[in-house]
Order: sequence, then C-alpha cells, then structure tokens
Amino acid sequence: MLAGGAVSANRANTTTTVGNSSSTSRISTFTFTPRVGYFAVDNIAVGLGFNVTSGSFKGGAETKTVSSDFELFGRYYFYEGFFGELSGGVGNSKTELISGPVTITDKARLRKLSVGAGYAYMLNNTVALEPLLLYQAQGSRDSDSDNRSTTAGLLFRLGLQVYLSKK
Repeated sequence: MLAGGAVSANRANTTTTVGNSSSTSRISTFTFTPRVGYFAVDNIAVGLGFNVTSGSFKGGAETKTVSSDFELFGRYYFYEGFFGELSGGVGNSKTELISGPVTITDKARLRKLSVGAGYAYMLNNTVALEPLLLYQAQGSRDSDSDNRSTTAGLLFRLGLQVYLSKK
C-alpha cells in the first residue's frame, strides 16, 4: 500500500506589447494532490487521487479559477525506483472573470489524461521523495453551453510518498 501526495505551484509574468503600448499580466496556480494506492501485483500499483487547483490571472481584468477532480492512476516500477505512470480523471471547475464591478461566473466539467515517468528517491525504508514529469491533456466543457476547450503540455510534480507495504 502507498499513501502520499504532491504539490505543484507556478507564478509567471507575461508582458504583451502592441505598437507603443505594453501591458503586464501575472499568472499563479497551486495544486494539491493527495493519493492512496495498492500494489495489486509485483511492481504494479493502482489507486485513487484527488486534485484541487486554485489559479488566478491578473491583467486588465482578473480571473480566478478553482477546480477539483478525482483520478484513477496506475504505476509500473521497472528499475530501482524508476516508474511509469498513467492517470485519468473527471471533475468540475468554476471560473470568475472580474472586471470592475462586473463578475461573470462560468462552470465547466473537466476530463484529464496524463502519462509520465518518475523516480522514487527513498529517504528511508518507507518514505520517498518523487519527482515526476508528465504530459497532461485536459478538456473542459461549459456546463451552460456547448463551449469546449483543450489544454495540453508538460507538467512537473514533486511528491512525497509513504510505502506501507510493497509486494
């Protein structure tokens, strides 16, 4: 059995210049991912995770997003701590666009699929620090209309895992 989680955070500034005018925007996100899994057979773990993400975009207007999703994951440990991971999840998001006194709220359903590789660096016999590089694709569909969006790219995650038993 394994239990643990991961956090990821980023903060970036973007400067856009059009003609002689420029503007700066700030993007911030934070994600917390607790997980629990079970070693079904030698070197193969399957489990359940829960992701909570909070993000903001500040430019001319401000955008705030909160999302949560449940995910199923599978891992194959193939060589001395190295592992491959596949996960998929579904959930919901809520986005608020704030421009002066006006706030527009949008709700959407999410679907995620991730594939990646990582390494379990054992700190002692049961606790591991796990850097993980993933390719993640996420699709969302607006709850009130048929508007859809897709986001895909690389994601770095750093986790702490407790191995309670391992087959």
